[in-house]
Amino acid sequence: MELNLDRYMQQTKLISAEQAQQVINNLDKVAWQDFDYKGPENICVQDNPIIPYQVCDMEEPDLAKQIDRVVDSYITDFLKDIPWFSYWNGKTRFYWIKYPTGSSGMGVHADHVRNIFDGTRRGIPTLTVLGLLNDDYEGGELEFFQKTKIKPKQGECLIFPSVFLFPHEVLPITSGTRYSFAVWIW
Repeated sequence: MELNLDRYMQQTKLISAEQAQQVINNLDKVAWQDFDYKGPENICVQDNPIIPYQVCDMEEPDLAKQIDRVVDSYITDFLKDIPWFSYWNGKTRFYWIKYPTGSSGMGVHADHVRNIFDGTRRGIPTLTVLGLLNDDYEGGELEFFQKTKIKPKQGECLIFPSVFLFPHEVLPITSGTRYSFAVWIW
């Protein structure tokens, strides 16, 4: 088993820039709220920042189908030499995240999210799909292991294991607004 980021993280095109912009336009029509750092969804090990990131709820069925496509490809093509990891059982709803200028980002964490399981579904996610809807902002890179910085382009997503072995953070936003989402696979 190789213990490196390149072996288990795939950066891939999810949707076109036009499709990504349409999702942003739809998101700008819904109500955003500051993330509740004291609530059960806080997976981050940071204090309540001065400028928090924001979250909202919105269905996006076409994008959900694209998630299925890239996860299937990740497992069957990208990890083809790992035959024992050959399927997935489900995915969460979209967790839409907006980081305004001045946001401190999201502190170091691993996507060991347990609150998505309600007793009927039990466990932890195995994969994270992190999508970027725009790239016209400064800062906001995704940093793994507090040393490897990645800034996906508009419409791209990263797929990587959700376990504690892949700690990451979103660096502060210095200019513009960063629109992204996370979907967790189990």
